[in-house]
Amino acid sequence: MEIKIATTEELERVEGDLAKLTEFILSHDALSQQMVREGDNVKLFREDYINKALNPFLNSFVAYQKGILCGQSACKEQLFKRAGGYYGTSSLMVVYVPNTFKNLSTAISKAMGNR
Repeated sequence: MEIKIATTEELERVEGDLAKLTEFILSHDALSQQMVREGDNVKLFREDYINKALNPFLNSFVAYQKGILCGQSACKEQLFKRAGGYYGTSSLMVVYVPNTFKNLSTAISKAMGNR
């Protein structure tokens, strides 16, 4: 499976709904159009999970770049390689979206090695 770069045009096509995209990372322009929020990747991932914003991505991996959800894939390694090659890795976190809240801490702990 190939992870595609989702452009601003693709975001417009899905009316900004990232849940309608699969196997993607956002282009730099598309990333810049996302809402900037205060906090680090871990805090914002946890907040998105609790608020059910990540429900469309349950049992897959998502990428956060500087606190912004910027990608999704079924394969952690491919997502990290593609997003890291595109954005750099210093502000990147790839994390599994568990289907139960009790597994949230484990998912975050595992992601801490590649954030």
